[in-house]
Amino acid sequence: MPDISIIIPHRGNALGLWATIHSCAEDLKYSKLTYEFIVVTNGSELSVDQKGLFQFTSSKVGNIHIVDPLSPPDARSTGAEVAEGSALFFFDDHCLVSRDYFRRALLTLDKGGIDVLHGATKFYTDDPAQHHYCLRLDYNFWGSPSPLPVDAAKPYKVAMAGHGAFVMPRESWDKFGGYGPLGLLKGYGGEESLLDFKVWLSGGQVWLDPKLVHYHSPCGKTYQRHFTDDYYKNILKVANVIGGDKWVCKLFDSFVDSSHVRVQSGKSWFDLLVEAQTESAQYADELSTRFVEPLDIFLMSCGERLIAR
Repeated sequence: MPDISIIIPHRGNALGLWATIHSCAEDLKYSKLTYEFIVVTNGSELSVDQKGLFQFTSSKVGNIHIVDPLSPPDARSTGAEVAEGSALFFFDDHCLVSRDYFRRALLTLDKGGIDVLHGATKFYTDDPAQHHYCLRLDYNFWGSPSPLPVDAAKPYKVAMAGHGAFVMPRESWDKFGGYGPLGLLKGYGGEESLLDFKVWLSGGQVWLDPKLVHYHSPCGKTYQRHFTDDYYKNILKVANVIGGDKWVCKLFDSFVDSSHVRVQSGKSWFDLLVEAQTESAQYADELSTRFVEPLDIFLMSCGERLIAR
């Protein structure tokens, strides 16, 4: 059995996948760790050139498993189901890792008590800053990039961070149910908030290590491409499941007041709200029994940006 499993949801970016796999393999080249790659596709149709590049990558690296789920959270969950490593590393298919990424991550996890470990993100832009994702509860529920403090050197606790790259011990993934409850989210959006907040509110530990750096590329696309009705419904569902009526209504108000957010299907915001609450009601009851403290107390202890230093 391998020591670690590297799980990558593949959304048709063959060149990005090739770069991600080879970046990880290069960092592990002289390591004694045994590892496997699990590439989880979303059924995207590949061009002839993309298929050739994908096959070349598979033949050179080896230990690649191909499975075919529907969405990013389902992709990561399906990959985790077949993974055999004791530590599960998750990457998007357009990430590069910094030197000693895996060694540093495992050393931090070995200190014990950490259920989800995030690293800092550097984007492929002229911006030299390292970022993590945080939330502003007075406006958006989804994450927005926030520069890390220059003097941030040691790992510290957070409530939620972006899921471009993170690692969980296998036992923590199983304990907290990964991205479950299954069936809650459809398509893209909300999975990072669901997993991290669920772990935190259930008594687990979510940490961020500023020196655990990965390089992230949006592949020439903006994040506006995700802002579909399904995306908004997922965010509303997670808000309802995690925070109940108070939080979902705050988010609903921010959507309605926003000048750049639009419903694409012709439905009203109220229609999406009702659908999201109806579809997530059973999951809210299921999850609430696991939480060790009320959300209001949790938010008061973390502050507006949900960072606990």
